[in-house]
Parts: sequence; C-alpha cells; structure tokens
Amino acid sequence: MPLKILRQLPEATWYAVGALIALAVALMTALGIAPATGQRGAVAIVNEDIILRTEYERALTAMQAGLARPLTAEDKARALDILINEELIVQRALALDMARTDRQTRKTLIQAVIRSSLALDGPIDPTQDALRKLYEDEQGLFSSPDFVTVRIAGTTSPESLAQFRALMQAGNRFEDAVSAAGLEDFSPPPDLPLGKLSDYTGRAGLEAVSTMEAGEIAGPFTYAGRNIYIWLQARTGGTALPFDMVSSQVEAEWRRRQEEQAFTDYINRLRRQAHIKTLIDPAETTDATP
Repeated sequence: MPLKILRQLPEATWYAVGALIALAVALMTALGIAPATGQRGAVAIVNEDIILRTEYERALTAMQAGLARPLTAEDKARALDILINEELIVQRALALDMARTDRQTRKTLIQAVIRSSLALDGPIDPTQDALRKLYEDEQGLFSSPDFVTVRIAGTTSPESLAQFRALMQAGNRFEDAVSAAGLEDFSPPPDLPLGKLSDYTGRAGLEAVSTMEAGEIAGPFTYAGRNIYIWLQARTGGTALPFDMVSSQVEAEWRRRQEEQAFTDYINRLRRQAHIKTLIDPAETTDATP
C-alpha cells in the first residue's frame, strides 16, 4: 500500500522528496551513522558523500530528451562525470561558506528552498467550486482590459502639497490647483492600459484607480520620491469575460494565491522554531550601517 501511494505523488513532490533524502543521507554520513544500505542506492561516492542513483537516472532522462538516438556508454559516462563535478563544486562552495558570503549563491539557495517548500506544502488541484468562487469574487481580474485616462500631479515640497490640498478643498479645479501650487505634471498618455498605470503611480495608485469612478481624485500617494495626486478622467473596457474563456487564468491565479499562502505558512513555522533577536530598530536607522 505505501508503494502505491508514493507512485501517485506528483513529479514536483518526487523532486522535493529526493532532495530531502539526499540531505538526510549527507548528514548521516557526516555524523558517521550512514545506513548499511547507503551505497546500494548510490552511483558514486565523492569525499564520503554519495550521489544517488535517482539523480543519475534523472540526468540520463534529461540527456536523452535532447537526443534522437539511444544513449551510448560514453553518454552515460559523461552524465556521471557531470554529477561528480557538480558534487565537487557543491562541496567546495560549502567549504567556502558561500551560502553566507556570496549574494548570488545565497539568492539561489533561498529560491531552491522556496521551490522545495511549495512542492511539499503547495496547493493540490483546485475544485471547480473553488475556481468558480474565485472568479465570482474577483470579477475585475477576469474582465476585458481596462483603459484609463488620468492626470497625475506631484511634488517633493510639503508646502506645495499643503497649498494644493487647501486649493482643492476650497473648490478649485484640479488643473488650477496644480498650477497655483506649482505641482509638476506626470500624466501618462490617454487611454493607458490600467496595468501600466503602476509605472506612473506605483502599486498603491494603481489599486486606488482600479476602484475609482471617472471624475474622482485620489491621493496623496508616495511614488518615486514625490507625493502625487491622481485624477481619473475616463475609463473604458472592464467587461466581465465568461468563465469558460478565462478558466486557465482563474486557475493560475488560484494557484498563485495558494502558493503565496503556503510560503507564508512555511516562513511562519521557521520563525516559530527559531530564536531571533533583533539588535536594531529599523525605524531609527538612518544609514546603511547598523
């Protein structure tokens, strides 16, 4: 029965399980408690660390995918040599502590752990009910593209910002208040795709305009070092598309949200298990040095 269950696991989970097995064997070897059957599942031993047959077979599969002929003995030997070279490089990187000292290595390691956590704890296949609910709850995400015409004005001066607010509250027109307060105009071309608006306003401005009606003004938002106001002049498009037409986009969005939640849960577990002591107050840090 256990074997039957394991065969039903998705391929991504197999990769994660294989990685965890390799890590466990490496740790046991380092501690001098390698199992008696350890070498049985290995194709090579490099400085007492084993290369698993599953890794070798995966390398052969990848090599075969790029060839129109069967693999030769030379091909297989080259695949094994590549795995041995990789193991030597990994061992050297660990000896140099590159996971801590090299930023690119650290970034790659973080991404690998994220992928592994999602393979084990990520979303299962969604039900049609779950997809339908997301579609109904987030109609704006699955509609025809919105196009907007906006005016954007901003300033780095607190005095100009205060003057603009006062002028708007007094009932002045947007253009007149912008001119009188000396704000700069950062307006994009008319009929801009809504998704591109963040290039001019940042994420907060985009989210605000997504829920605004033509004629409304919102702000201030901080973007590119300025305080900006946005006047939505016109909006077109935004018609809800049939579920069958956007079902693949709905599923992609569902998986993205599930993976995001799974990763958040994973990080929270790591934080609960860790001892963390913060030595600075970020709100009081004014330069790059602690």
